[in-house]
Amino acid sequence: MDQLKTLVAHVGNLLGSEITLAKGKQESIDKLKSVLPEFPDSLLEYLKVFDGDNRILHPYWLLGAERILIAYRKLINQNQMIGEYPSFVFSEPYPFQFDKFWRTNWIPIAELNNEDYFFIDLDPGPGGKTGQIGFMESLELNLIAGSLGEWFEAAIEKITPPSEGENEWDDQIWYSI
Repeated sequence: MDQLKTLVAHVGNLLGSEITLAKGKQESIDKLKSVLPEFPDSLLEYLKVFDGDNRILHPYWLLGAERILIAYRKLINQNQMIGEYPSFVFSEPYPFQFDKFWRTNWIPIAELNNEDYFFIDLDPGPGGKTGQIGFMESLELNLIAGSLGEWFEAAIEKITPPSEGENEWDDQIWYSI
């Protein structure tokens, strides 16, 4: 996952410190594989080199295998509490299948406050692309990139270095969608 390594090096330069990519633990990856209905190659590549870090796309938290599994289970369980959404209508073309709060073939990959999630979409709607990256924020869906690699590549242009005195997290970069 060269795009992720490039992004991490760029963020490290902005922060003035090296960020080490902690590899995902094989046991956690295997457990995640056993739960997900599909396990895309891009996710496996990502987890082989990365186990999650909140400094890369602050304020979002890029998830490792254990946290993906926790988030996925939570979101799927919310489907049972919330139910289906047959009346949702979006302007066309809309690249997501959206008939439930969270589809089983959406894999959360980053989160904000356990509420808003970036996800890999393995079951896109008409005009969509398998493996595209979506973002769900307050039941609003946005297409972020055509793939995990494209997202990491494009993120370099959407992050800003820390500005002294601008906020209480002066040591963090800021990523905006």
